[in-house]
Amino acid sequence: SLKRHSCYDVLPVSYKIIVFDVSLLVKKALAALLQHGAQSAPLWDSTEQRFAGMLTVTDFINLILYYYDNTTYDTALEDIEQLQISTLRGVERKMGMLPPRNIFVNPMQTLYEASKLLLDNRLHRLPLVEESDGSEMIISVLTQYKILKFIAANGPDLSLMDVSMHDLGIGTYGEIATATASTPLITVLKMFISRKISSVPIVDEQGTVLDVYEKYDVLMLAREGAYYDLEMPVSEAL
Repeated sequence: SLKRHSCYDVLPVSYKIIVFDVSLLVKKALAALLQHGAQSAPLWDSTEQRFAGMLTVTDFINLILYYYDNTTYDTALEDIEQLQISTLRGVERKMGMLPPRNIFVNPMQTLYEASKLLLDNRLHRLPLVEESDGSEMIISVLTQYKILKFIAANGPDLSLMDVSMHDLGIGTYGEIATATASTPLITVLKMFISRKISSVPIVDEQGTVLDVYEKYDVLMLAREGAYYDLEMPVSEAL
């Protein structure tokens, strides 16, 4: 039962965690994420000595959309060279977006509590933060994948694993956001934000899935500085 296990129980004996200070340049954070094959990282405010949120692919998408709508390509390149992580929330406010809540759990809380937080807030990941004597320490990041892996390895009753995902109601089966190979990349990026989704199937005229464009692909786009041609077909970005 998830109520009998703490978040600590999911963590391996040995692991690494990437943490960025909010004063770090965005371009350096992007390079570090790609180097480690990561899609997100916890943020640390060294001035206040506290957990400061998460840097995710969504932040990079918002940044790309902001510069696409408000500046020229040359201005965007110049700004991004000097942009710190701490300024990203200001960009989102200019876009009329509410800043994300800094939701986290203590690693001693149960997996049930953490799973409920993930579900209720539609989160993909949840930082584990210890608080002691007014100070905080980032321990790790709990993901949906880690919880599912733990259940598969330790669950006493795996009979549900023999039931189809459709019968369990897991997944999206109506009003699915799709794109064709000729759909402009900028349209797909806007889908990620407006529909709050992590991937878009690329289909042909008959609706057959040909490929999938995922949020993580945006990191490669950002690394290559391909902001100048967001009108290109999404097939060219795959």
